[in-house]
Amino acid sequence: MAGFMSSLPEPWVAKLQDARTAGAATVRDLQSRLLPGNQRIFRIEGAFRGDKPGVLAAVMAESCLHELSLFLFNGEAKVEELGTAFGVRRVQQIPSFLLGQADVIVTEAHMMKKSANPPDDWVAQPWMSAVCQPGTDYDAFLRNQVSENVRRNLKKAEALHLTIRSSSTWQDAEKFYETLMKPFVLQRFDKGSEIAPLGVLLDWYEGSYSSGEVLFLERDGHAIAGAAVVHRKPQNERMVWAYGAKPDILEDKVLRSGFTALLNAHLFRQACQTAATVNLGFTRPFLDDGLRRYKEMWGCHLQPSLLMRRFRLRLTKKASPDIRSALAMTSLE
Repeated sequence: MAGFMSSLPEPWVAKLQDARTAGAATVRDLQSRLLPGNQRIFRIEGAFRGDKPGVLAAVMAESCLHELSLFLFNGEAKVEELGTAFGVRRVQQIPSFLLGQADVIVTEAHMMKKSANPPDDWVAQPWMSAVCQPGTDYDAFLRNQVSENVRRNLKKAEALHLTIRSSSTWQDAEKFYETLMKPFVLQRFDKGSEIAPLGVLLDWYEGSYSSGEVLFLERDGHAIAGAAVVHRKPQNERMVWAYGAKPDILEDKVLRSGFTALLNAHLFRQACQTAATVNLGFTRPFLDDGLRRYKEMWGCHLQPSLLMRRFRLRLTKKASPDIRSALAMTSLE
């Protein structure tokens, strides 16, 4: 297969890769939803988006629970399994007492499912790709697509006279992972955050149609922050796999916003040289999510990913205005 694909024009390789990813997602979806006994009924109680207490009735595979909890609760949630659901009409098997308690009913949705009646019944992905096409003129991109706030932060950061070093070695990829990415995730988020294994990053380095690059932001020759970037060749896309920074960077008011500005500026400048698409990585779809707003200030828009599960969320009459507001998001269409 690899030999056959290597003989094709890159646009066709990209289409075949997308088709293969879609096929794998379809198989995963069917296995998750249709295998006997795989779908279970759960009662989940916690604070939606971190501060709106409520109850969730979920019918899905157990493997979805962690992703769903991170998406909707951002913290501890009490999960209770109430039984197994069979057949197509799984929601009707939710116990009546749970339906009387639930603010939201969630089920897995197949990859082509559309929202039925937003904002009371809609389909969403926990993470979507933040994508931008900057064109070939970097100065025009900066002037026309990037917000004034970002340009102001970028000027402040540029005044620090930091340097950026690019590397494609496995040794530097491991250095980034251990000294910048892991400390950044643990400090920026919480101790229970999942950190992707180093092997996931290194897989991109040996891919037939991708390559890896690490950007180190350096001060006096020492790396203080960085970003791992994947070059998806057939798609002509540069995708940020992860950012990283020394713990003390987040305590510096200028560098806290400046290190991503400098790394992104370098990435977009490179992309303009080959008319490449820039993907600033996965982002939650909530309208009030700070990371989403920041990436939109760089000219990005969100688009669905075939790699991510979809969930169907149905708000009940019991759902309070606070919960409805907490779950406000754009649909996938």
